[in-house]
Amino acid sequence: MGERLNAAIRGLAPFDLVLTDVQVVNVFTEEILAMDVAIHDGRFAHLAAAGTEPMDAVETRCGDGAFLVPGFVDCHLHIESSMLTPRHFAEAALPHGSTTVVIDPHELANVLGMEAVRYMAEAGKDLPMDILVEVPSSVPAVPGLETSGATFGGAEVDELLQEPNVIGLAEVMDFPGVIRRSPRMQEVLGAAQKHGTVISGHAPMVTGRDLSAYLAEGPNSDHETMTAAEVLEKLRAGMVVEARRSSHSENISLLAAVLKDLPTLPPNIVFCTDDVLPNDLIRRGHMNEVVRSAVAQGIAPARAIRIAALHGAQRFRLWDRGAAAPGMRADFSLVNDLQSFEPHSVYVEGREVAANGAVTVEFPQRTHAIEERHTVKTTPIRRELFTIPVPPESSSKLRDGFVAVHGMQISEIPLLTEHAVIRLPYTNGELQLPSDEDVAWAAVLERHGRHGGVGRTVIRGLGLSSGALATTVAHDSHNLLVVGKSAADMELAAQTLVNCGGGAVYCRAGKVVALVELPVGGLMSRLSAWDLAPLLDTLQQALRDAGIVQADPLMAFLPLSLPVIPEVRITDKGLVDIVQQTLYPVYA
Repeated sequence: MGERLNAAIRGLAPFDLVLTDVQVVNVFTEEILAMDVAIHDGRFAHLAAAGTEPMDAVETRCGDGAFLVPGFVDCHLHIESSMLTPRHFAEAALPHGSTTVVIDPHELANVLGMEAVRYMAEAGKDLPMDILVEVPSSVPAVPGLETSGATFGGAEVDELLQEPNVIGLAEVMDFPGVIRRSPRMQEVLGAAQKHGTVISGHAPMVTGRDLSAYLAEGPNSDHETMTAAEVLEKLRAGMVVEARRSSHSENISLLAAVLKDLPTLPPNIVFCTDDVLPNDLIRRGHMNEVVRSAVAQGIAPARAIRIAALHGAQRFRLWDRGAAAPGMRADFSLVNDLQSFEPHSVYVEGREVAANGAVTVEFPQRTHAIEERHTVKTTPIRRELFTIPVPPESSSKLRDGFVAVHGMQISEIPLLTEHAVIRLPYTNGELQLPSDEDVAWAAVLERHGRHGGVGRTVIRGLGLSSGALATTVAHDSHNLLVVGKSAADMELAAQTLVNCGGGAVYCRAGKVVALVELPVGGLMSRLSAWDLAPLLDTLQQALRDAGIVQADPLMAFLPLSLPVIPEVRITDKGLVDIVQQTLYPVYA
């Protein structure tokens, strides 16, 4: 505690600010108490029952009965998924009461390596929101089954863990490699353990002895739980359950169902957003949307706030925040009700930084060379890259008929895909898409200038009726992913993104229908959330019109190349069997 803070608390000097008539959400006892709150030197100094103590202050403000909610901590976030640079992300998220975020920049790191991590840390400095970085552990996520722009091993992790604002090892996605103690994962985990840092995890449907093996190796959190039974097993095992509300999925409801039957609130629960699109960010909110969802699922408001603030801070050993208590950072929001959680004021270190949905302080205007670099380097785009060629042994034997290929089937469970054998008609010397089925071509082009490889497959169940969709936001190695009903439209879509430096585009009948340019690493825009959101809305509507009926059509598409979510995915290497970590042959 500083000398100035001590003097103010002891009454030897006036407080900087006193808020009267506020209802403080006490995250230790889960009570809501009418109090007067004194703030000094950016810290909570003293709290007293409303009207019971005189408090001399340079400035006194009446809270008019508003609820004082500690600043929210997002425990797992990919800023790149917002398609915004760190500065523009903070401008959009801060007014929603998110005062600290812990980011995993593995999206950009898979494109630009260590330079990307340093950029994200540097671009997040000196902002009124604390942007803290975990070192990506999975660059690439699955070596040998995809091509990224960089590779991280123990040496890279060790070096980056010494950077300012770096506080942990990010989600360890190669859970089979952890469980089987692969040399690469042992090297990465060993580097983190040498620094004694927090190690975050990623373990979808990992249970039983596999879960025990995963935890015993060091990673101790997960945001990918898919059933209530999985949530409970992981809580009982001491794993930190990162309950998520993102733009494309949620498991808050699973957590709420489990909490109803537990005698107490486990300390190993935190909240996160993972991936939030810019239009969701400005319309639904950020961490306040997570808390809002938790309350709607039956979790008491004070308890939900405790998870979002105190638990999140303690998870990352941020002992100076997460509660309105003497000596802690005065990061908080004032909200009028505990259902909507829409702040009318947001404070960071005792200073108002946002009000009524907008920031009220100046953000530093810094430029970074990485934001101007062109990163989409593919083999020359030509139409034949996007369809599956006839197998050589068939071309001389078949006049008309069918060829069976290994493909992907969209699952009814969000994010999951299943293996399928799909019969393609062989007509006029070429393989065709079946006219009576929901089947489309899918291809991934390596775009980091490494080898120019192309992986091809077919996908059933996406709903695309015409045209083609392409994106360089293709988790996690972010190669150029193209899905379409027409090879000509796929060619146009791919070439459009090569020309503009990346993004997402939908083409139909030889025309660009909707385009979102993301020139920063092929992942992020230089626009603000408010300028970017309408462009994304136009693209989303074009995809709905094209038959992709999911609530969020784009997010149904982006993870198709993510080789860490079961059952199969398509990468630049081909169709990947996620469980066995092998490649399927093209033909069945």
